[in-house]
Amino acid sequence: SGAHAKAEFENHEVQLPLAEDRAEPHQWRTTFWPRRAGWHKVQLGSDGAQIDFFVQEANAWSSLGTARRTRATQIAAAQSQGRASAGFQQPEHVSAGVNVGVVIALYTLFLASGSYLWLERRRASG
Repeated sequence: SGAHAKAEFENHEVQLPLAEDRAEPHQWRTTFWPRRAGWHKVQLGSDGAQIDFFVQEANAWSSLGTARRTRATQIAAAQSQGRASAGFQQPEHVSAGVNVGVVIALYTLFLASGSYLWLERRRASG
C-alpha cells in the first residue's frame, strides 16, 4: 500500500507510515517517539538508508540543571553580601538592560519627527 519505514528496538519492529512532503515531492517524513531509552534504528525500506540514534533517560540531564541553579544561587548570595564566596567570581558587569543615552536619543528623534509632521500639516492647511 503506502510508503513506510521500519523502526527497531531490542528486536521489536514498528512500521512507520511515511507522508510525502508537500513542498518537496521527492522527500518523505514520519514521526517516531521511542518509548524507552537506548539505541534505536530507523530504516527506509529493506535496502534503504538507516539512521541509528540514542535516546536518553528522561531524567538524564537533571544534574546539569541542578548544578547551574546551584551556581546561580551561590553567585547571587555572594553579590547580596557584597563579596564573592570562595571559588566563585562575581560578574564583571551587570547591566540593568536600559541604556539611558539610547532612550534619550530615541525620545528626541520621536519629538523631532512629530514636530516636523505637525509643521508640515499646518503649512499644507494654511
